[in-house]
Amino acid sequence: METKNFKSMSKEDKIKTVAKFIIEKNATVNETAEYFSISESCIKKYINDPNNLIRISFSDYEKIKVIQESLQIEGRSIGGKVGKRSATLKEHEILRIAMQMIKMGWTLEQASIQLNIPKSTIYENLVKIKDIELRKRIQKLFDENRGIGERKQ
Repeated sequence: METKNFKSMSKEDKIKTVAKFIIEKNATVNETAEYFSISESCIKKYINDPNNLIRISFSDYEKIKVIQESLQIEGRSIGGKVGKRSATLKEHEILRIAMQMIKMGWTLEQASIQLNIPKSTIYENLVKIKDIELRKRIQKLFDENRGIGERKQ
């Protein structure tokens, strides 16, 4: 789609162009605003204001509403997955992580960054280690790093 003439188009042509883009690309309001270099509020006004798209093309308005609804459902699904914790680590994985943390002197923060595992996941698994000697060594590591924002047990 051509965007260089967009600013000089009539309002009705802008509305039609925006609607066509959303329908063809299955685009979000944000993607559409970015593409045309205009604000999201302008896009929303073009497609939601009763004096705009509904008046120009009710069928395009209906298509866009279906697209927005499906994008919203998809967004909720993705959003629900983002906040979920990763699965519990297997015993051999947490033992390897514990040994690596002790060897390298890593804090939970450093281990999280290096291994790309949330700090909470590492911590919650470390405290479940059954080997008493290893747990003492981990506790010593936590105690040494307590002043650097580590969790207290």
